[in-house]
Amino acid sequence: MASLRTALTTVVVGLLLLAAGGVATNAWFSTRALLDKTWRDTARMTAARTAKEAAVFLGDADPAVRMTEHLADEGLLDPNDYDAVMDHAVLMLETYPRHTWFSWADEQGSLAAALWWPTEDGLELRRDLRLRQEDGRTWHRQWARTDGAWLEVRNEYTSYDPRTRPWYIQGSRADGVWIGPYLFLSRQQPGATYALESRDAQGVLRGVWTSDFECGPLSAYLAGLQVEDTGRVYVVADDGAVLGHPLGQVAGEGEVLNAADHPDVWLRTAWANHRGSSEPVAIDGLVIAVHPFPDSSEVPWNVVVVVPEDELYGVARAQARQAAQLTLALLLLAVVWGLLFSRYLANAVRSVERQMGQIARFELSDVELAEKPSAFREINQMSTAHDHMKHGLRSFARYVPRQLVDQLMQGGTEATPGGSERVVTVLFCDIAGFTTLVEAGDPKVVFAALSAYLTEMDEIIEDEDGCVVQYLGDAIMAVWGAPAEDEDHAQKAVIAARRMRDAITRRIREAADAGWPELHTRIGVHTGPCLIGNVGAAERFSYTIVGDGVRTAERMEGLNKTHGTQLLISDATASRLRAPLHTEPVEPGVHRVM
Repeated sequence: MASLRTALTTVVVGLLLLAAGGVATNAWFSTRALLDKTWRDTARMTAARTAKEAAVFLGDADPAVRMTEHLADEGLLDPNDYDAVMDHAVLMLETYPRHTWFSWADEQGSLAAALWWPTEDGLELRRDLRLRQEDGRTWHRQWARTDGAWLEVRNEYTSYDPRTRPWYIQGSRADGVWIGPYLFLSRQQPGATYALESRDAQGVLRGVWTSDFECGPLSAYLAGLQVEDTGRVYVVADDGAVLGHPLGQVAGEGEVLNAADHPDVWLRTAWANHRGSSEPVAIDGLVIAVHPFPDSSEVPWNVVVVVPEDELYGVARAQARQAAQLTLALLLLAVVWGLLFSRYLANAVRSVERQMGQIARFELSDVELAEKPSAFREINQMSTAHDHMKHGLRSFARYVPRQLVDQLMQGGTEATPGGSERVVTVLFCDIAGFTTLVEAGDPKVVFAALSAYLTEMDEIIEDEDGCVVQYLGDAIMAVWGAPAEDEDHAQKAVIAARRMRDAITRRIREAADAGWPELHTRIGVHTGPCLIGNVGAAERFSYTIVGDGVRTAERMEGLNKTHGTQLLISDATASRLRAPLHTEPVEPGVHRVM
């Protein structure tokens, strides 16, 4: 049967959740429609802006090459003076550092150029001259600039002929054209070339001016573009050839990589799904936008922008969710407050209930309920009463065997005078010559040693399920099998006796270091019928054990003095041991435990 608090909470929470759900659902769908339009516009603008910025990266090629051709037409630069051409090429690379090569190739098959050469320390500027010989070979020489001087780093003959290269063939027929991407023979790096024909006044072809771009610098440029946190920007030709990749993945085994089968999953997915349209799409958790380079760049290239959908629109969608959550939170505030209040009250009562249950099981913990006051006066009064009761029981347990109190608490009964006969195992333990020790030594030291000794003996007895019935001065009388019945009482009593003997032996060894007297102790154990119960007046009595079994256990303890032993048990105890112990008889019916 449900409580009133549970029923009211269920109804109120259900109604408010229903109302909040309707408001939140409406807010979610209206916000999502707005977001769909926003992300498409954003993706389109991002791709267009990046295409424009990337085009600027290549935009230096046409003016640089045309200016050089103009110098040649005006006679200010002689294409046949290869040293002058190389000096001019060096100037072009220094002026336009995005260029990788700047070269002149003539109809005689020679080439003069300057190039940026990668080294361990960065990029190194070099001059390159390839003179075509009459025997069809090419004399290839190259110089590196070191500390302002040009030092020759290559001098060899090759079969290279620029007139056979695609950039020369196409460039000699066009007034400026982009060629590539293709692999440069020099370093087997993919790149593209801007080529411009050069003709004399009569229109005769003199050669071709070129400005080359390797994909490495373009890829480095793309790697520096910031598109959200992890977005990537690529440059891909119309045929799928990859010209720029932020991770530099543009070339494979002797070929330029294609976006259609590129190892980059983002790029491969984007190229497969853009379908030749500049309209942004969202697929597989990615926002994809493809935008062609501006017409002014004269290159059939495209910028591909890929951004994880959650990253690009995560903030806006999070705000939409927050708006819905806020609506829900406001509607649930009253419910939450009511739940917290009822929970607070229930926890306070439940805490007292748990502690009372522990008292019923005689589990007297150190927790003080009054140390954590409640906002309710009645709860505080219950906590204080609980703590007082626990203090009293804890003190009471120091005067009465703990097992007896626990049995009374568990059974929920009152103690009454009377007893019953039961077979139990009794242990007597006595300190030899204790009276002499008291008379001869410092009483404070002797009683401190006695207190430590009795504490350790009591812990051993309780650990082995025994019950200390009483202390007779320095002597201890303990019983197993009462108050709670225990079929294994003899075994546990002997194990406890052995542990007590070993502890006493250790204490004697350590006595001198502690400044305490040596407490030589004798132990006797016997199993037999005894009368067990409450003895005394009607309103005040004590729990005790009497009978021949008690006297026999006491006699076992005394026989240690006769035989010079420390632990003796009766034959009745030895016969009940389920696990054999190493013993030896010292007289009929008496055994020494080794």
